[in-house]
Amino acid sequence: MDIVRGAAEAGYNKFIILSAHGQVSTTLVAVHKLGLEGLFHPLLALYDFLRDNRDVLEDYMWHADEAETAVGLYLYPNTST
Repeated sequence: MDIVRGAAEAGYNKFIILSAHGQVSTTLVAVHKLGLEGLFHPLLALYDFLRDNRDVLEDYMWHADEAETAVGLYLYPNTST
């Protein structure tokens, strides 16, 4: 919330928040509170993009599961584990 407020004070007026690793419920509350302050912006949760496609993955979107690991490996293919 502080980052969005600070950026708004610096003159930025459009925000997209992508929640990609845990704390989705906390992020939803923060976005709601910022909206009440007049700082409207969409929130995208990675889980929402992956969770519903049950035809592709063995299990659908849980923390550190097949989907989250696959996304991490796709985004950072040269990172060793």
